[in-house]
Amino acid sequence: MLNTDLMARKMELEMANGELEAFNYTVSHDLNGPLTIIGGFCHLLREQCGPLLKGEHLDYLKRIQEAPE
Repeated sequence: MLNTDLMARKMELEMANGELEAFNYTVSHDLNGPLTIIGGFCHLLREQCGPLLKGEHLDYLKRIQEAPE
C-alpha cells in the first residue's frame, strides 16, 4: 500500500516537473524576442545619441546590453 502510494506520488511529481519545464521553456522563448529588440534599441541609442546623453544614462544603456542572457 505504502509503496503504491509512493509510486503514484512519484509519477505526479514527475508530471508536475515536466509541466514546469515546458512552462519555463515557453516563457524563455517568449521573452527572447522582446529582449533582443530592447538590446538593439539600446545599441542604436548609444550609437546615435551617445554624445547627447549624460554618462549616467550611457551607463544604464551599457548595463542593459551587458546583462547576462
